[in-house]
Amino acid sequence: MPVLLITSAGGAGGKTALASALALLLTQHGRSVALARPAVLDDADPSHVAADLAFYAQVAPQSLRISGLPIRLPNSPSSAGSRPWRDLLAPALSANVALLEGLDLQGEQAAQIVQRQAEALDAKVVIVARYRTDLDAQQLTRDIAPFRQRVLGVLLNQVPRHRAVHASQELSGALQRAGLPVLGIVPEDRRMAAPTLHQIAEMLNGEFLLLPEKADELVESLMVGGWFLDEGRYVFSQRQRKAVLVRGDRPDLQMAALETDTVGLILTDGKEPVQYTVYHAETRGVPLVKTPLGTVAAMERLQGLHARTTVHHPHKAQRFLKLLDAAGTTDKLLSWLGIAPAQATGARSA
Repeated sequence: MPVLLITSAGGAGGKTALASALALLLTQHGRSVALARPAVLDDADPSHVAADLAFYAQVAPQSLRISGLPIRLPNSPSSAGSRPWRDLLAPALSANVALLEGLDLQGEQAAQIVQRQAEALDAKVVIVARYRTDLDAQQLTRDIAPFRQRVLGVLLNQVPRHRAVHASQELSGALQRAGLPVLGIVPEDRRMAAPTLHQIAEMLNGEFLLLPEKADELVESLMVGGWFLDEGRYVFSQRQRKAVLVRGDRPDLQMAALETDTVGLILTDGKEPVQYTVYHAETRGVPLVKTPLGTVAAMERLQGLHARTTVHHPHKAQRFLKLLDAAGTTDKLLSWLGIAPAQATGARSA
């Protein structure tokens, strides 16, 4: 029974995204999956850990549950001592595949814990590395020295479009020369960074006037309704899956936005929309949110929106799976798992 331990070269690398996408892929074509976090350090945010676990249950509802995990480990070198990891994770070993989200490789202690877990479970390790221009392949090799022979490779994640050549040539080459296979290069993606309409409304003290059940829609762009030199519908058509901030007393701009791919209208200044806007928004299935803030104040408030976005959305798991497929990563991992890529392709297109 294969065990894959997913770690990262620093925080926010994309471990949860990779684990959830692979769980989705495997369950789509009939494999039983155990999806778990064996351990977290004592300073880990409890709310974030709980959100990860809830997301796992949402993405892979048939995943085997392991009570008592994750174990909280003290932030001290002594916590790297021997623990009966195989006994603790015994339920996971009855699944076709166990996908375990390990600790970030930050410090000697974390590397020792990953080593002990990998050895106890006879696991292979995948390292997710968020793109950085100063990512040091030699340092990463030193960090993973205790379990180097168990590493399947490195996934370079969130690579900006304008750094694609550097990632694919210089950085990838440095990793290969250091003896670390590159499993794929995943670009930055608008959907993976998208907030939900609910998160936007929450930041703006907004109230849903229409279709609150669609609050979980992902918002890939934000636009502001204002004075345009071009026709409004043309301007709004330049962005897909967007939310539009517009004054509540500007039905002309609201109607122009509704004629395009809009997932929500944010009506500012606390003004109620006219019935004509409500009717057309309802007809097109577009939620309306009213905020007491003015348009400028609302945009200023949303400057901190990126800090609230998370990977915890089923559409993001599906999107990351497509990104992995495009990067050639799924074929490599499925080959190791003993699953023919043609099987997986059929499952994804179903």
